[in-house]
Amino acid sequence: MEKQQVPEILVTLPGDSTREFLEAHINAGATGLRIHTAKMASEQIARLVRLCQQLDLCPVVDLAGNRKARTLDTPGMVHGSGLESQNKLLAIERGNIVILVPASTTNSVIANLQSRTQYKYLRVTAIPALNNGDMLEFADGKVACNVIEAPQIEGLQDYLAVTITEITNTAGIFWRMGITSSTNDLFSAPGGILSEIDLNILQELKQSGLTKDIIIALSFVSYPGQITETIKLLEKIGFKLKNITLQAKIETIQGAENVLEIVNATREKGVAIEIEIARGDLAEACKLHKRDLYEVQTQIINNLTGKNVKVIIATGVAESAISKIRESGNFKQLSSAERRKIVHETLYILTGRAVGWMLAGETMITGQNSVEITRIVRETYERGVQIVQRFQRRI
Repeated sequence: MEKQQVPEILVTLPGDSTREFLEAHINAGATGLRIHTAKMASEQIARLVRLCQQLDLCPVVDLAGNRKARTLDTPGMVHGSGLESQNKLLAIERGNIVILVPASTTNSVIANLQSRTQYKYLRVTAIPALNNGDMLEFADGKVACNVIEAPQIEGLQDYLAVTITEITNTAGIFWRMGITSSTNDLFSAPGGILSEIDLNILQELKQSGLTKDIIIALSFVSYPGQITETIKLLEKIGFKLKNITLQAKIETIQGAENVLEIVNATREKGVAIEIEIARGDLAEACKLHKRDLYEVQTQIINNLTGKNVKVIIATGVAESAISKIRESGNFKQLSSAERRKIVHETLYILTGRAVGWMLAGETMITGQNSVEITRIVRETYERGVQIVQRFQRRI
């Protein structure tokens, strides 16, 4: 066997993390810090970047992305026999996936769809042109939802998939979720994947002289044009492209399928790029498309093998595995399926097809048990190496 690879372990920690707290994670095996900008003030972001540079800890500035909320201020009425009462009877809860369909969709079609899919269907007067990750709010009903990658649904042509994120008043809302005019601009938004907040963060980093040797992580990257536009914006702000690395977070099936084109979009400008397989959101996309997460993950890694691109796997070691080891202190307590997952990803690292893990669970964001989790991930990898070595000796 070749010399054992040392995995990269990027941790996600609170904005008020101290130097001593970061040093404890380094001692536990951390090699980088994911700076979750959506949960931090600008001064916290700058302070953490400085600390990382002082401690030789790789700073990953994770930008929230262009998830601009669109609000329906004056929803119209969806008219028609049976439409109003049927929509009213639709019961939704947080986390539900709802498919928005045109008002012309008949009762029989909806009944058929509901009988053969796990989704709920809601008629609206027009289907808005939104992108994955955009937020949509129905002001009159106090319902908010996130647009997600639409699953393939046989028998439907024009529809939008959303996940319900907030409900504050459900009384009488369902038959009023229409759009008053097909010509309004309620859903217009600038293209690209960076929000105004992201751009402000980048400008502040530039003004503070904190632009060297950082990784800029981009959320929901699905198309190469998004990378090209981001590079132009970075140049406009004044970043020296040779001093930064872009990290494209693959969170959609479209992003997984376009991963080579996304990587190639950086070649012309000579910008370094790495890929994060963001398993949390990608897992949801896989459910919608009836795809296996590990198959999609393997497809991404196979497509990038030999392309000189770093691949990091977000939360690659299952949370259940981490919890079991922490509670029992015994690797043998893991199920055979959990062992296979760890060995699978250990093999990626040993063969140079991935470099490590991004720990982004809520326990890491709050800092609760994060030092121990970092240590357990490192030790779990080392145990995975031992399993691989034993297997190799047998053959």
